[in-house]
Amino acid sequence: MFTFWFLFDSVLKHTEKADSIIKNNLQNWDFKRIAELDKILLRMGIIEILFIDQVPPKVSITEMVEISKVYSTEESPKFINGILDSVYNNYMKHKKSWLSMLLSRLFGTKSEREMKKLAPTIKKINQTIEGN
Repeated sequence: MFTFWFLFDSVLKHTEKADSIIKNNLQNWDFKRIAELDKILLRMGIIEILFIDQVPPKVSITEMVEISKVYSTEESPKFINGILDSVYNNYMKHKKSWLSMLLSRLFGTKSEREMKKLAPTIKKINQTIEGN
C-alpha cells in the first residue's frame, strides 16, 4: 500500500538515481542552482513515476506542479512540469521498447492470421503497462 512514509523512504533510498535523472534532463541549467524545494518535488515526482504504480504519472506531475505553485518560486511550476514531463516521456519510450522486445521473444515471428488472434492479448498487455 502506498503511504507518505513509503514515498519518503523511497526518495531517501533513490536520491542519487533521481538526482542523476534530473541532471540528465536539465538544459542550460546547473543542478546546484535548483531551489531545494524544487529538488525535493522533482525527486518525489520521479520516484512516483518510476516506482509507485498506484499513482498515475500524470497525477504525480500535476501534484508536484501544484505544490510548487503554493510553496516555491514563480518559475518553479513550469520548470518542474518540464523536467517531470521529460522524465515521463523517456520512461514511456523505454517501457514501450522493452514491451516490444518482450513480445517478440514471447510470440516470435507469427503469421498475420496468428497475430490477429494474439491482438487482444497484446492490447491488454499494452494497457496494463501504460496504466490504462
